Amino acid sequence: MKYFIAYVVLLFLASFSQNIDAQSCIDSTLIDPDMVCFEIWDPVCGCNGITYSNDCHATYTGGVVSFELGECTGTKADCIDLGGVDFGECEMAMGVALVNGECQYVGGCGWEVNGQNYQPYFFDTFYACSFMCNEASNTPTFEGELQSLMIFPNPSDGTVSVTGIGANVEWEVYSFVGELFFTKQGPCKDLELPHGAWIVALDDGTKKRLIID
Repeated sequence: MKYFIAYVVLLFLASFSQNIDAQSCIDSTLIDPDMVCFEIWDPVCGCNGITYSNDCHATYTGGVVSFELGECTGTKADCIDLGGVDFGECEMAMGVALVNGECQYVGGCGWEVNGQNYQPYFFDTFYACSFMCNEASNTPTFEGELQSLMIFPNPSDGTVSVTGIGANVEWEVYSFVGELFFTKQGPCKDLELPHGAWIVALDDGTKKRLIID
């Protein structure tokens, strides 16, 4: 009986220690949704085992208190498609991953399924996933003829015009954390966006930073 009690106590202490470590790695007061982090791929490995696209995202998006330069252990360059993995019906936001050939935001109950940890194959932003997975497959992130993209006024109070592109050219608007806001085609005279920082991107890779005051 004494051995059983000691075993239970050890299990509890181990679990408690893991929870403390996980909590001490994240400082929620660092998370700042208004912080504008540039979408550059200069990866860091957070103390929580997640690869962030750069130190700015690690600190102000993830709230990570410490990190190391470079990706976490794992091979994101392989861009493993997680379409066949069932992460459960929970609503926990897990990050961005390659699912059925496309980068998608994934939710579930946890990164470990049937004893395998899939966390190294998740990204903190849509941009990071798209950049790495397309690069790994030798497919350029953007394709098409170079266009001229103009946005004015910038900064704006909420309504801007997007010009200098052909009628058949598709373009997209992303938040600065990589979430796709919407897709349009051809010029747009009155584009209304909420307060914040945005990225307007053409298919050929042309990008413009847009600030809505």
